[in-house]
Amino acid sequence: WIRFPESDIALRQTNELLNLYRVMSPNPDARQLARDWRSYQAKGTMQLEVRLRSQLGLYISGLNHCEYSAYWLTKRLIGLGESRSLCERLALGESPPDLGSRERSLFAHARRLTHEPAATKEGHIQQLRDVGFDDKGILQLTMLCSYFSFENRVALALGIPIERLVFAVNVEFG
Repeated sequence: WIRFPESDIALRQTNELLNLYRVMSPNPDARQLARDWRSYQAKGTMQLEVRLRSQLGLYISGLNHCEYSAYWLTKRLIGLGESRSLCERLALGESPPDLGSRERSLFAHARRLTHEPAATKEGHIQQLRDVGFDDKGILQLTMLCSYFSFENRVALALGIPIERLVFAVNVEFG
């Protein structure tokens, strides 16, 4: 809904989120920080591997009804070998079926941070510890959830369109 350059030579290098970064063109410092922050969040760690990070991001995007981010995260997950059916479920804001207690705790934390972060209590943090997360892992999870909520809000608030002409994934989002 706001104007941004039709082309930007520096951004043509990437196959992801071109329009998100284009919209930030008037503020190149923020654009680079956003690119770096997303890249950091996409990397796996000992406690949050790449596929799980992308699943949580897609779930959060589904909870926020953000088709833009959901599109790109679905593309990423399919590239990682994830099933389309699970991607469709996550893109609707539904957690995966048959989760173990660890994953249930992660998705519950993501839902709470997306909808009502102030409702988080010490007991919620202890639940994450009880399923094997240390404080660094809890911080990483919280930052991951917060990052995807940020990305969703920028895309939704500015009406950023999906780059469908170049990258097509046959998934419908609710």
